[in-house]
Amino acid sequence: MFFDSHKILDQVSQKLRLHIEKNEKICIAVSGGVDSLFLALAIFSYFEVNRLAINECHIVIIDHKLRANSTRQALETEGVLRKYGFENVTVLTWKHAHIETGIEEQARKARYDLLHDFCENNSIYKLFLAHHLDDQIETFFMNVFRGSGTIGLGCMLEKHDKDGIFHIRPLLEIRKHQIIKFMQENNVYWMEDESNKDDKFTRNKIRMILDSIGMDDINASRIGNTIFSIQGVNSMIFSDINDILSSENIIKTSDKITIETRFFNSLHIQRKIYLIFQIYKEFRLANKPRFEQISDLINIIANITQDHKIVRKIFLSDLNIAISDNEISFSS
Repeated sequence: MFFDSHKILDQVSQKLRLHIEKNEKICIAVSGGVDSLFLALAIFSYFEVNRLAINECHIVIIDHKLRANSTRQALETEGVLRKYGFENVTVLTWKHAHIETGIEEQARKARYDLLHDFCENNSIYKLFLAHHLDDQIETFFMNVFRGSGTIGLGCMLEKHDKDGIFHIRPLLEIRKHQIIKFMQENNVYWMEDESNKDDKFTRNKIRMILDSIGMDDINASRIGNTIFSIQGVNSMIFSDINDILSSENIIKTSDKITIETRFFNSLHIQRKIYLIFQIYKEFRLANKPRFEQISDLINIIANITQDHKIVRKIFLSDLNIAISDNEISFSS
């Protein structure tokens, strides 16, 4: 069906084979840009080659209503997808008042909220996203500048459980230029998002810097391998942290986690950081503290006075934290 001179579909199919099962409904997030349209077509090709039912594949397009032509572009994207044979295409609209600041973050949150609601309402547990290696590298450097620590430098995982919906990114080893080449070879029309050139957005600034340096495939692959190695280290430490959370030094209830202060202070600094991060995940909070906030909290705990009567109370990123020389409690 498609001309594929660089065998990019074979590369993506190897990933899809790990994540798609027969008679399983999936959702693909499509913006109309080149990356997500390519992902949709790669999955369509995979369904055809493996004789899977295309009606199990649901496409969701988000109309963010941030540009005057956003609705027209969403409907044009729907038309392109239906032309290629997709049966279940849904356009969802983000309804909002005028936004002055924090547009990137608010739009991202709204997008994932709409996608998750759609998946939950349709009993879909796998959401496919079109982030590729260039996106991953941009995220890496964004997190470097944010001081995100090793947790943030792990960037995006290929498969990640987000509140019961698996986010799956099968393109993380694919370069953007490979995607564009494939789409051009097959005369596929896609939309260009004008906001991708707006240097008021942090990601775009990073992209412009990387473009000015020049990122060949060898260097991109090296950075990708570095990120993958960090992910492996993170996975190993979080496994250790889960053992710690199950130990007798920690008491867990539905709305509270209590840790012995002496035990916490005996841990390696990195275990302390990962433990606090994991506690926020246990409460399923979208608002998590930044790396420097976690470091400040660790310093407060280390310097708490040895007086049972003194309790330091902190509210940090939607959690109430009470610290004494005897115990530390986290509650929602």
